[in-house]
Amino acid sequence: MSPFRPKTEKMLSEYMAENEEFGNEYVFLSIDGEKIGEYTVRDNLRLYGQVAQIKNKRVSPHTLRHTGALFYILNGGDPFSLQKILGHSHRIMVRPYIQMTNMDVQNQHSVYSPFNYVFK
Repeated sequence: MSPFRPKTEKMLSEYMAENEEFGNEYVFLSIDGEKIGEYTVRDNLRLYGQVAQIKNKRVSPHTLRHTGALFYILNGGDPFSLQKILGHSHRIMVRPYIQMTNMDVQNQHSVYSPFNYVFK
């Protein structure tokens, strides 16, 4: 079973097929089939953030990594597998990615509280 939703999987398959002729192992390529540079990615993300009128958060690769890690945890992922996914050798390095806001903690508690099972 694929970890992607059907529509996402279809789009990724089409994208990969379109870029197959370049024979490049990277997913995100320039129009010439070369790997996109890190500054291009950073600049594009900043531009997309401006177009989306995101003003209260920095839009950067690091912000996306942090947000993805947080959503992974909030959706039930565990810190041990997140450590592997992020490529960290020590668990302490994962901690900044999984810091939760007070509201996140309240939401998690309301879902997983022992009282949900005791008083049902």
